Amino acid sequence: MSDPQPPLPRALVFWAGVTCGVLATLALQIQLNQRGIELDAIWREFAAGRGMPLRLALVWWVIAGTAFLVAAATAAALNRWPPPWHSWTAVRRIVALAIVIGLGEIARRAGLPEHGNSGLYVASSLTAAGVATLMAMFGAFFAVRG
Repeated sequence: MSDPQPPLPRALVFWAGVTCGVLATLALQIQLNQRGIELDAIWREFAAGRGMPLRLALVWWVIAGTAFLVAAATAAALNRWPPPWHSWTAVRRIVALAIVIGLGEIARRAGLPEHGNSGLYVASSLTAAGVATLMAMFGAFFAVRG
């Protein structure tokens, strides 16, 4: 019979949640670009004086919400199910394989858009990553705290 291990440190659970939230948001941004919803194009419309389109607000809410929910779910799962996870070996391997295959497929389709300004693309992507990081930190904090 194995001795129960102490729960994971709160800092590890917090940063694992933040990392998962940011990675999920980056994958979401790539998927949005593939579907024609590009952050730099939306910012160009806004800068041209066409007002703030509903798409711009929705995209930012989806990015922030995804980061918050994924980070909170990851931190809550790690906080509530401490190791050892010996009985979950098959489930862990299947989930890890699905994540690797999914991220590989997303990375295969990723790339710089053919049109537009690459500087604006980088600036909008970094801003989205910053918003995602902040929201993931909130989500992980509330999941670890609660």
